[in-house]
Amino acid sequence: MRRDKALFVHGGLFALAAVLAWRASVAEEGTGSASEVELWKFDTDALQRVLYEDERRRVELLPQRDAVGRYLVGKVVHTPAPAQASTGSSASTPDAGAAALLEAEPEGESVESKSETFIGVSDANELVDSLVNLRALRALGTVGPDKLEDFGLVGEDTSRLLVEFTAGPKELLFGGRTPGGGDFYVQQRPSGQVYVISGDIRRDVELAQSRLMERELLTVPEGTVVERVVLEQGGTTRTIVRSNEHPSFWTDETAPAEKDETLTNWMKKFERLRINEYVEGEPEAYEPLVVAAFMSGDEALGSIEFGQQPNSDGKPRYLARSPQSRWWGVVLASSGSQLAEDLPTILQ
Repeated sequence: MRRDKALFVHGGLFALAAVLAWRASVAEEGTGSASEVELWKFDTDALQRVLYEDERRRVELLPQRDAVGRYLVGKVVHTPAPAQASTGSSASTPDAGAAALLEAEPEGESVESKSETFIGVSDANELVDSLVNLRALRALGTVGPDKLEDFGLVGEDTSRLLVEFTAGPKELLFGGRTPGGGDFYVQQRPSGQVYVISGDIRRDVELAQSRLMERELLTVPEGTVVERVVLEQGGTTRTIVRSNEHPSFWTDETAPAEKDETLTNWMKKFERLRINEYVEGEPEAYEPLVVAAFMSGDEALGSIEFGQQPNSDGKPRYLARSPQSRWWGVVLASSGSQLAEDLPTILQ
């Protein structure tokens, strides 16, 4: 009996999901072409700003260019949800992935807004390429108010994406997800035309601080091998090279056939450094520890600066910067402390 009841409940839920999917698919029927369509196309250099806003966050992305190449400066401001009494039920969200990344807040309480600024490079540039030549998966045309509701394009919780070009802005309002997929309905303003676009675009801007932040300090071109590293601290230098006999090991340049396990272990930790958050501006009371310049033959591949800064808890905060990261970034304290502790032995 209990088993029959469970089967009945599951069957009812399945039927409900099928009805909702059918309703959305019927709403799409006859509203436009099913073929991919170009929404707009501009040169990359025409992009001036990207702005995404919803009830919980405001994301601003500003394109920049320097001698190394193109990158984005991003700023995310999280807005606290209005204080609500507990109802014993969980609220639905348009994107469960976004909800999972938001910090849990005590029910019935409010927290202050918080902001985060970061640098985006590789993944950010992929987003730029998509936004300057934005294509929709489907064009649904002009739809009536009832179908706008089916698409989730009405209500106060509608989020928007504003992409500003030198020729003028382009604006999209986000609706709900497509049935059975991760893509989204959008309405272009001011035309009112409705489209379906890739969900990756929404997720990239909505979760910019996690999806677009550049965490790598040095990305070596494919097929290139780092053969030599020059370590420098206050005028003292040491050059280490890959072992001729043991390529996975590092050794001093004076003994190229040897393998130095101490150097190798230190270099593996140093190469695994990743940025957890960015520091805007020059850090106060910064103490440089070492600069590592990476080489492949006579080709300079880039350098990483590594140092520490006093922290309020009495323990140092470890920072790193490179031409790729542009700004100083905070690295994992456990990795930073080990590198700093072993550095005197490495540079002796």
